[in-house]
Amino acid sequence: MNRDTPRGPIEDGTWPTTLEAHVVEPGPVRRIHGYAAVSDLARHYGSTEISWLTYTGELPNAVQHQLYDLALSLLAPAAITCAASHAAVLTRLLAAPNANVVAVAAMVCAEHANAEIVTHAPWLAWCAAPTGEAPIEFLAGGDDDTASVVRERLVALGVDLPAVTRHTPTTTATALALLHACGLHDPLRLTAVIVQAQLPCLIAEAERHTPRRLQHYPIELPVFAYQEGEDD
Repeated sequence: MNRDTPRGPIEDGTWPTTLEAHVVEPGPVRRIHGYAAVSDLARHYGSTEISWLTYTGELPNAVQHQLYDLALSLLAPAAITCAASHAAVLTRLLAAPNANVVAVAAMVCAEHANAEIVTHAPWLAWCAAPTGEAPIEFLAGGDDDTASVVRERLVALGVDLPAVTRHTPTTTATALALLHACGLHDPLRLTAVIVQAQLPCLIAEAERHTPRRLQHYPIELPVFAYQEGEDD
């Protein structure tokens, strides 16, 4: 039985015949935003500058480079107590393929990063227009040692960043303020930067755990107690 070809917005639309590249140009010479990956970037720049170029389309100036690098350093430590690290370790212990360990770590980290950015929206809004009182919830628990080091770096760069120089925000709030000062504002890029910073620690922690060695996992924390109800 012959059937008519189904019709709809996809079938009736006019579509391009090729994918449009905006960042990496296909071809024998690999380029990122026009810069040859080998002869330009590998020869003259480091990974921090290249990742900045990838996100923004331009190479960073000296101040942007230093602020971005500092933010990555603040964001990097991800302990096993964080959800992404814990998930990566469990995936490794259950003998999942390596690709799955990386995928789970990146996915959970991205979810947490997105939640952090949503939570810090008032802080980022204040960073954009630092007038009035800073949101107090992002100042509680600030680390004096972190603030001291960051202020020292800012003085050396000749940068006055009110969010940090006049307050002692939490480490995450400090890192987001630095990224905002660099010119990274939109949530997608901020999420990607957090994942970029934390993924090495997540994978390194997972790699230290031996697959199937569950006897080293505290499976009874919290203590598991099975109880049957009256109707069971």
